[in-house]
Amino acid sequence: TVTVLSIILLIDLKTGLIPNKITYPASLVAVFYLLSTSTLKSWVFYRDLLQNPLGKYLLPPQSGYMLDQLIKIWQPAIFAVVSAIIISLFFALLIIITRGKGMGWGDVKFVLFLGLALGFPGIAVGIFFAFTLGAIFSLGLITFRKKHFGQTIPFGPFLSLGALIYLLFGPAIINWYLTIF
Repeated sequence: TVTVLSIILLIDLKTGLIPNKITYPASLVAVFYLLSTSTLKSWVFYRDLLQNPLGKYLLPPQSGYMLDQLIKIWQPAIFAVVSAIIISLFFALLIIITRGKGMGWGDVKFVLFLGLALGFPGIAVGIFFAFTLGAIFSLGLITFRKKHFGQTIPFGPFLSLGALIYLLFGPAIINWYLTIF
């Protein structure tokens, strides 16, 4: 994930583009990772349950225990896919509303990957920091007359930095946020 974030940050800074040849394979790897880890955890859980002397009593139809545990195992993968789709649709809507003047379709594909890689609530934290950092940086450029209002800057680097902030400090940020409310 960090490698993809770094590559996108550098390429988007230099060219203003986020290449499909990076986002598509990265998204496929993320989906494969989600499916394979959830499948492996399910198999290990089932195997351990069968080896436990009481395990046969927890298998269906005697108990809903196994189904509850499988839902817990698959929930992060499902949340990651759903959040990736929702955030991608949100970015696509931004493009449609702004008629392509605010963001590009590369950003949509990149946030699809980020949603898959960070899951929920990671993608929300990453996007929050991306927009916050982008706004601060843009205001700085306008203040120092390097850009004027209406000019665009690449958003991919801010998406990368927001995701990196989540990867480094995510649990601490979420815990802090939850304790203030």
